Amino acid sequence: MDRHLGAGHHWSVNVEAALSMSSCTAILGFGITGRAVARYLRERGEAVVVLDTRPEFATATQEVERLDLRAYWNCRNWPDGVLAQVDRVVVSPGIAPNHCLLSAVDAAHISRCSD
Repeated sequence: MDRHLGAGHHWSVNVEAALSMSSCTAILGFGITGRAVARYLRERGEAVVVLDTRPEFATATQEVERLDLRAYWNCRNWPDGVLAQVDRVVVSPGIAPNHCLLSAVDAAHISRCSD
């Protein structure tokens, strides 16, 4: 999954443990990685909110409904009140590291991780 040279099994964070300790997780990007994370968290009964920078599309909408997620499309900023409800953020690989959504996460001192 990780495309960075030298990364992988040398992670200093137990990702599964980190993903099991929160009440509401925001997933930035709802492509392959975002959907997999959403399924994993919802199977464990966790609340999930999805933000994607792209317009809404049919296959994503079906997955959002099936998993009973809150979703926001065409996001350039955090919707009102959403960031305050989030304990952690999972960032999909398609989200640029300097995206303004991430700047807000860092300013709020919210934990984030990515693959």
